[in-house]
Amino acid sequence: MTPRELTALRSVRWRLKPDLALTNLDEINDFIERMGMCVQTQRDSLALPSLSQAIMGRESVPLRGGSPVREVLNEFSSRALKKRSCIEVPFLSRFPVILSRESFTLLYAVHKQRRGSRGMSVPRTRLERELLDFITDEESATRKLIRDRFELHRPAQRAALDRALNGLRLRLDILRTGAIRGEGALYQTPLAWDQGIARRAQYFSRQEALKELVRRYVTATVATSRRRVKRVFAAVAQAEEIDRALNMLILTAAIEVDQQLVIGGKKALVAPKKALHG
Repeated sequence: MTPRELTALRSVRWRLKPDLALTNLDEINDFIERMGMCVQTQRDSLALPSLSQAIMGRESVPLRGGSPVREVLNEFSSRALKKRSCIEVPFLSRFPVILSRESFTLLYAVHKQRRGSRGMSVPRTRLERELLDFITDEESATRKLIRDRFELHRPAQRAALDRALNGLRLRLDILRTGAIRGEGALYQTPLAWDQGIARRAQYFSRQEALKELVRRYVTATVATSRRRVKRVFAAVAQAEEIDRALNMLILTAAIEVDQQLVIGGKKALVAPKKALHG
């Protein structure tokens, strides 16, 4: 694959042409299911397809207040969260990534078994533990409700609250599942949002789930580097786990090492043609 061929493939798969633009909410949902993961707005460090670009059918997308693209994204997010068809979580390089239902199940399986993986057990702070207990008991809680219940009104206290909520979200202890006007973001535990996720996740070992998640990432990017994969998955797995997953994917031809394309000074990892054109 040449750099020009990579650009052409991404242009088609990522819907970066006006005649390929997503035109309704069902098409957006199908796009996420097909990609497995994407972002709302393009981030070069992730090299994932962008919903805003796919809606506009081009790379340059204005997202200022009142933008029609922003309105479509907000409407889709609201409907998708209610149907549990996808969820946005900050797991790749700590940036928010939209995951399909199946990809989210894989991520949940990885996180569920994280304490059995050396170095992945991160102790919660006292505030994080108290917040998690409160959100679990309430089943859902807005930021305002949390702030008022714990009497966190000073700027420093609000900053500490945001750090604690972000820490819980990074470890998938809680999800941000919407927002209520005047109340702020709405938080729930994964089990409160989707009661069936634990049942679906139990069929995967941590390494199996990680391997499939990595495969989906490589396929969504079309081509990437081993270094980038290890960097973006660093928040959920150790380097040796990621290397093991990549090696198994290469061994089984689920991904390939391209002898022509170079990314980051190394031969690129690419998705097989069947996965890209199927």
